[in-house]
Amino acid sequence: MIEVFVVIIFFLILSIVTIKMDVQEFGDRIYTNSLRGFAIIMVVAHHFCGKWSNILTPLGGTGVAIFLLMSGYGLNESYKKNGLDNFWKKRFFRIFIPNIIVAVSLKCLDIISYKDLFLTVTCIKTVYWYVSYLVYCYFVFWLTTKYFYRYRLIMIGVLGTISVFLPFPLQAEQGLSFFLGVVLSQRGMVLGSHLGNKYTIALGALAIGTFLLRFKQFPFVRELDTPFFNVVQLGIKLSYAVFFIIFFSYIKIIHRSLFLYVSGNLSYEIYLIHIQLYRFNNGHLDNTFILIALSFFISVILFYLNRYIQKSLNRLLAL
Repeated sequence: MIEVFVVIIFFLILSIVTIKMDVQEFGDRIYTNSLRGFAIIMVVAHHFCGKWSNILTPLGGTGVAIFLLMSGYGLNESYKKNGLDNFWKKRFFRIFIPNIIVAVSLKCLDIISYKDLFLTVTCIKTVYWYVSYLVYCYFVFWLTTKYFYRYRLIMIGVLGTISVFLPFPLQAEQGLSFFLGVVLSQRGMVLGSHLGNKYTIALGALAIGTFLLRFKQFPFVRELDTPFFNVVQLGIKLSYAVFFIIFFSYIKIIHRSLFLYVSGNLSYEIYLIHIQLYRFNNGHLDNTFILIALSFFISVILFYLNRYIQKSLNRLLAL
């Protein structure tokens, strides 16, 4: 257990000692990037600390819920400014290329088969469930926005709700995260005028998430049919995500951190890399820190490699 606290303190110190930026308001690019950094640290800490304790287990799914909520929010904000122009081109550069680079690397190392390589590159069934689900969310957003705009919020919500009742627990517990982000962007001012202050919402979300987390510990709950258990899991992750998003907006000293801001920029690459490395965690603290450092270092390389490929393709397409 002591190792868990050492890892948490390590990330906390890095976040504090790199505080140096000015942040304006909720939705500011610095704020949202730092929030993504906070979320990926939650996911990384959950995975690497799993060798010692399951105390951080809820944080992994909560971090993913924050990512999906912010993705839905950001995607709809972008749509309001730019429409669907170059929608898939942007997704290709940001999501597909890093995924392809990692998949090809895994095949070169003989970690995955040619079948898995094909499924991963096409995002049909990747070695990363989150990537497949994110692409699914993007496709639903694009399809409903382009052809069914009048009913798109209903359709996105219905499709998200349906996923809660499918036998895919990781995707099911995130069924409404992306949808909530789109709603907050589309109806944010209206919701804000009816939901009261952020402080009340944060405390309510924290109370709901904690109640459901405690409720989940009862044996009869764990024995429930998959759909009902998925609803409990969704309630935990989404409630905690709402709490942390609001909590983060209050603690200015945290979201001004350069470490969190850079981690937010690299969050997708960190996710792809650390998933492959944390399996080598042998439970020793020094080994854990080495793997975490490698995850961030390789992520930087992947990030700049993607930017180089993107610039090269743009120049090629411009000819």
